[in-house]
Amino acid sequence: MYRHLIRPLLFKMDAERAHHLTFSLVRHGLRLPG
Repeated sequence: MYRHLIRPLLFKMDAERAHHLTFSLVRHGLRLPG
């Protein structure tokens, strides 16, 4: 899924924006219980 969907979207973005988005998603993902 990553290689076909997420990666192309990230590579179309500005590098700085992609970086912030990725780390924001990771930070929010770590807060999920379970």
